[in-house]
Amino acid sequence: MSTKNVPLDPREVAEIEDMISELTDPALQQQWRAKLLKKAQSEANAAAEDRRIFRAALEQARSEGHPDPEDFAAGRVQVARLQALHEKRVRAIFKRAERASRRRYDKVEAVLERASRTANPTQRRFPQDDRRYLEIVGEAEKGGYLDDRPLVLSKLEKALGLYRLPHWEKTTISLKVMAMSVVSAKEGAQTINLRPNKETCSKALKSSRGPAGYMQDMIRKALERAFGKGRAPDFWFVIETDSETRFHLHGAVETPNQPDAVAMIDAALRAAGGTWDDPKGQHHQQLTKGVDDPLWWAFYAVKTMNIGKRRLGDAKLFASTAGLRSRARAGWDDLRAALPQSERRGS
Repeated sequence: MSTKNVPLDPREVAEIEDMISELTDPALQQQWRAKLLKKAQSEANAAAEDRRIFRAALEQARSEGHPDPEDFAAGRVQVARLQALHEKRVRAIFKRAERASRRRYDKVEAVLERASRTANPTQRRFPQDDRRYLEIVGEAEKGGYLDDRPLVLSKLEKALGLYRLPHWEKTTISLKVMAMSVVSAKEGAQTINLRPNKETCSKALKSSRGPAGYMQDMIRKALERAFGKGRAPDFWFVIETDSETRFHLHGAVETPNQPDAVAMIDAALRAAGGTWDDPKGQHHQQLTKGVDDPLWWAFYAVKTMNIGKRRLGDAKLFASTAGLRSRARAGWDDLRAALPQSERRGS
């Protein structure tokens, strides 16, 4: 199925707005707007795909002299629907297994952190708390209720008790990623969803710079070839492991204000990842879209870092350009002042 959204019927959008107008809570309105628009978009995309398959099958049936071309085409549509349903169910099974594995590793890391006696518990940060904070505010942003501070604070207090964002010097990787995601989104960024090929993964994992350092260098060089020496846009990414030998990247790259910049970035990222193992799936190697929900995108990027640590040991899983790190640090105080948090002693 095509990854592009087809335009929604303006009448359907107006109907959705009319339905949610009866809700008095703006946060609740936004939640239901997002849910209903997502459902309408999914149905519109599916209908468009059905029409595409029907037209192609109808043309094939007529060219081959099929006795009932329309019946043949309708059958093709039905088969495609069944295949899509099967693929959806298989993906759901794998996602459930992935979530269960992620929760298990997250719990192990939290227990290990609190059992450690290497630092004063009243002064140290717990990375798992910061990762959980990012998950809560990210889901609130994506769900459209981040501005409902009492609701978000109630979720925070239930999950973490009293929680306060630290000064930059004490930020963990999750919070650094959050800050960089917000900065890059303000500058106009596209997502990095890059799957390096088998050879590139192997070289990265064997590199003395580590996989993150190796991929950062590959991406920087590819962007410089596309945009010119010294003009590569800033970017950040987190490594997500698929196994002990394969990984992919989630992150963002700031988009220069020039024609075809998005296409140039996609091409550069694919070049950095190496020629895809299956040429037919080349377009899946790097999937780009705008960073519309930077808090949620930051959480999505770090969601499996505990699994990655188990698979790759001490290897660094995060990389960013110096300019982006500097701007994220400069804007941190404003960002933490704007985000929901409770008060507690220490920072």
